[in-house]
Amino acid sequence: MAKTKGQKRSVWTKSDGDNRFELVPSITDIDREDVARLFGGQQEVSFRQFPEWDDLVKISGRVLYFTYRKDDELVAFALLRFPTPRIANLEFGPVAVSAEDGLTALGEIIEAVKSSTSAWYLRVQLPWQEGEVSEFVVRKIAKEHSFSTFEDKRNWASSVIDTTRSDEELMKSLSKNHKRSVKKAVKLGLVSRELITAEEVTAFNDIYCSMYKVRGETIDRDANLRDYLNLFEYFRESRNGFFYGVFEGDDLIGGMIIVKQGNYGFYHHSASDPTKRKLPVLHSAVFSVIEELRVRGMRYFDFGGYNHMVDESDQVYNINRFKDGFTKEYTYYPKLMYFEFKPNAVALLEFSQKLKDVVKKVIRR
Repeated sequence: MAKTKGQKRSVWTKSDGDNRFELVPSITDIDREDVARLFGGQQEVSFRQFPEWDDLVKISGRVLYFTYRKDDELVAFALLRFPTPRIANLEFGPVAVSAEDGLTALGEIIEAVKSSTSAWYLRVQLPWQEGEVSEFVVRKIAKEHSFSTFEDKRNWASSVIDTTRSDEELMKSLSKNHKRSVKKAVKLGLVSRELITAEEVTAFNDIYCSMYKVRGETIDRDANLRDYLNLFEYFRESRNGFFYGVFEGDDLIGGMIIVKQGNYGFYHHSASDPTKRKLPVLHSAVFSVIEELRVRGMRYFDFGGYNHMVDESDQVYNINRFKDGFTKEYTYYPKLMYFEFKPNAVALLEFSQKLKDVVKKVIRR
């Protein structure tokens, strides 16, 4: 995604009095500054809407940017990804000054994608948690556009911890096993701190790749390292996140990546040395990161998603148990909304997804 200072080529534009809507393949430096100001006023904004994210972590497919200006002021923004020409994804957007502006933006995004791209459908995850705002937007948009929703594991939820609670309160809220693990980490002298050099990030990447190799999954080490180093430099410049490590003596044995999302610290990735399974690596990391977020003024630690629709044979089930040991406070978001532009497009998607799920279960057996 190239940065541009001059004119930008629009895929779609619309003007209505003092309101101007655009869908563009690139955004100017001025746009970026306006987006940063818009995001700065939000309690929570997903990194999936950061314009710079696709510069940092290479993601396949096309990206388009939607802007809504009112009297030249940016009041709503959305980053849309097209993993294939037939699928348009809006994840945790649009980001807007108000619910009304978000509603207006969503209606125009639907029109823009339908009229100016070859997408068969637009899949939308709204940015607001379940409540009055999201209910208002869903109710109003349903009067103008038909869409489908489904009860399945793709609907977003997460678990969170309020970082303003004292260490004593946090310890009391842990499960018995997690309390033992945190105390064990202290007794063993495990030390957690921010990773501050490229060499430490490289070591983190090696652990991450080794962890997945043990699980039978392959990660391109060099490509993943490139993404991590890009993130590391971005975090240093923007303060929008950090790498955190757990050390046994001088040796890095695991840690996690935290992304700043407004008032939330989002658990993006974690790694634990597969040769150190008996050590409470991530237990130590989570507890220390909560303290770090408190110091940095972030109110919540977000565990990066919680899937309520998995069975015990799924690896995610064990991940859920780990998260539950820290908290059982959940956040829920409106169900994914599928706006269909081609007949039966969503039905084809559902069949494809169910087929993939069956294949995965067969492979596990």
